[in-house]
Amino acid sequence: MNDYARLRHLTSQMHLEAAEDVGCLSLPTQAQGSVNVSSATLPNGGRIKLLKTLLSSVCERNCYYCPFRSERNYQRVSFRPEDFAALYMGMHRAGMVEGVFLSSGLGGGGAFTKFGASEAF
Repeated sequence: MNDYARLRHLTSQMHLEAAEDVGCLSLPTQAQGSVNVSSATLPNGGRIKLLKTLLSSVCERNCYYCPFRSERNYQRVSFRPEDFAALYMGMHRAGMVEGVFLSSGLGGGGAFTKFGASEAF
């Protein structure tokens, strides 16, 4: 699976990931070349195009509210942090997105996952 196909797969369920709990009002999601791009309202009323995605859909937890829980029959895919960063920067330079809302499954423990996410940026 190439990086763009992996990104399409990882964004396919992100409309279920809440952003409102951090004060970021979600607006309708639009497909940008088959990748879901969310629109969010900024504190000053402006809008921003956000790429809402996962770094990995691999998760060792089985949280019943989560579409990526471990016991769900779902294809698991992951990005290497440097591959995700390169893909995001290409989308940013092309004007497709202005920011990222990055989440991840917890594969290999929370500390390992947090390190991978921070390495992407």
